[in-house]
Amino acid sequence: MEYLNQYKDLIGLLLALVALIISIIALLYTIKAFALKAGYYLRCSYSTCSSMECDDSYISSLTLENLKDRAAVIFEIYIKLGNNNYLLLEDFKDSPLILKPFEVYHKEYDPILFYSTSLNIIKLNDLFNNRQLKTQVIVSTTDGKYKVNARTDRWRPEILFFKNYLTTIVHPVRLKYENSSYGSNVRYLVHFKYRNNEDQIVAIHEEDEQTKKFTKFNLTKESIASKEQLTALLSTQKANGNINCESFEVIDFNNRAKEIISEFATTPLKGKAYNYFYYTFIGRLFTFLENRRLKKNNKLLKENYNGNVNSNRQ
Repeated sequence: MEYLNQYKDLIGLLLALVALIISIIALLYTIKAFALKAGYYLRCSYSTCSSMECDDSYISSLTLENLKDRAAVIFEIYIKLGNNNYLLLEDFKDSPLILKPFEVYHKEYDPILFYSTSLNIIKLNDLFNNRQLKTQVIVSTTDGKYKVNARTDRWRPEILFFKNYLTTIVHPVRLKYENSSYGSNVRYLVHFKYRNNEDQIVAIHEEDEQTKKFTKFNLTKESIASKEQLTALLSTQKANGNINCESFEVIDFNNRAKEIISEFATTPLKGKAYNYFYYTFIGRLFTFLENRRLKKNNKLLKENYNGNVNSNRQ
């Protein structure tokens, strides 16, 4: 007891300190929870694009994030270019966009014919290309005008490629049918339609002659040799009552896949993983030398072109 009495004041101080810390944490949590519920907090990024399909640069994508624990009701989305230009991106006045808590709205945009103001065509290329120009995304909400600081520096691997030509950007190529993708080993797709408006799609592979693909009959090597032979087999089996469907269609999936493959180089590349030194230093040196070579070639082509033009004039 004497020992406890000796440190009674210290223990009381520690308990009070612990209680104070817990109170501060609870207060901070309450403030944070209130902040998530009050007002708007939107974050946005967009990207611009130029295309051979049109003369104008245009907004190609927009991503709007709701970082609050409350829904945001949005009527219109503008991009403010400088102090006086408001470019309309989205108009939801007839059906407002309700961005739920922590939800993300993303949209990709196609090329345009032109931009207009009143009955005039207006060109915005100089504004899009001006990196010093201040841009903002302006959102019309139920609380009025809301300004979003727009970030246009969305990371893309293409940026790395133009700095280092050893960068390889790989894209998956898929072939879809009825919203589903199928692999390169699929030869045919059989689309069955039933009375209850249900559909079934069966993928036929090269080796399916060795497996039990259908319950009441087997496929043969000859039956999958062509689309016509497979159609004939299935028609016979349907007539014999071995296929219970209203109708079916055979799609030559492999032929469609070959059409896509023919658009690429015939010899596939093999993926390589470079070490850090080779990629960073040798890659950038190679990029520098390649850019200098291309610049020199372009200069020669330009000189030859100007020489031919001058000789034709004479």
